[in-house]
Amino acid sequence: RMVDVFLANSFRAHDLWAQFLSHVLELVQDPKSSIREAAIDALGKAINGTLANLHVSDRDRASRGVGAGGTDGVDGGGDKIAGAVDAQQLKLLENMVLVAL
Repeated sequence: RMVDVFLANSFRAHDLWAQFLSHVLELVQDPKSSIREAAIDALGKAINGTLANLHVSDRDRASRGVGAGGTDGVDGGGDKIAGAVDAQQLKLLENMVLVAL
């Protein structure tokens, strides 16, 4: 359930990541191996789901002609915004993976 909530709010992943990870780290310390395994599985699903959401948003921008080499009809301004969003998302993803390791 925790992963579902995280992924449903993936547009706010940078705000939710610390709280999500603290819950996972708490569960990883549980004496029951099934709980620890579920926590690691949740972490993997959260990272994979975030990657999938980034991929979908890249595809959406490409279909609208915004982003890498595209145009949004406003003198390329959308390219700069899309590039900034991509950079922010990549930075978030890098942070998520590094903290998880």
